[in-house]
Amino acid sequence: MKTVGKIGMAAAALAMIGMAYAQSVALPVMLTPADLKWIESPTGTRVATIKGDQKLPGQVVFRANWPANFRIPAHNHPDERMVTVLTGTYYFALGEVFDESKLKAYPPGSVIIVPPRVSHFGASKDGVEFQEMGTGPTATDLVKPVGTLTK
Repeated sequence: MKTVGKIGMAAAALAMIGMAYAQSVALPVMLTPADLKWIESPTGTRVATIKGDQKLPGQVVFRANWPANFRIPAHNHPDERMVTVLTGTYYFALGEVFDESKLKAYPPGSVIIVPPRVSHFGASKDGVEFQEMGTGPTATDLVKPVGTLTK
């Protein structure tokens, strides 16, 4: 009977561990484009957070939609960024000063991976939507913080 009691206690302990594990396992997130909650900025860009919070530790995934003729000045991030172009053409280049002559066109399906603290800039001529991933806490640091993002 002592053995049965020990087995019963062990089984109960395993069941409790199993319940705790099940509660800590994240559930899948499944979103359609209609589920995204877009936030529009004064510059005309839109951003929809898919996962994470840029101010907190962990993976951050968001979609960005830039209007036609949008330019983002040279900037960098403390974390690696991976950009996947979804629609339109994303114009991108490395450097510490925005230089339109350096921009290269990246059509839908293109992937750009930028290491931490590597300065870069971008533009949209006809509008572009892309998905970007990084790791929080993160930021966007302008190389020459003398203004704001401009059209």
